[in-house]
Amino acid sequence: MLTYYTHSYVGCKSRPSHNGIMKSYRKELWFEVKGRRAFLNITPTVEECLRESGIKDGLALVNAMHITASVFINDDENGLHQDYDVARKARAACPNLAIPSQSHARG
Repeated sequence: MLTYYTHSYVGCKSRPSHNGIMKSYRKELWFEVKGRRAFLNITPTVEECLRESGIKDGLALVNAMHITASVFINDDENGLHQDYDVARKARAACPNLAIPSQSHARG
């Protein structure tokens, strides 16, 4: 079995303080996934990075550093993950197919 790795950078910058000093923090994160595609909830890891940084007010950037990896912000919901799987498979078979959502009742 192959093991796949991907990594991300978490960077934080504070707002300038009253004396004009801006704090910054950067950490490289590595994740091991069991297959070519996986959904990982990295929210707890990013929250820990923010605690380590000591920055209370500012901007955080989470960036996937691999060409085929991505970071997206959404609910960690099984129905949403299922939608991504169904859409990926259906679009591979028929690129112009309209795919209904299973994750949320809209209305």
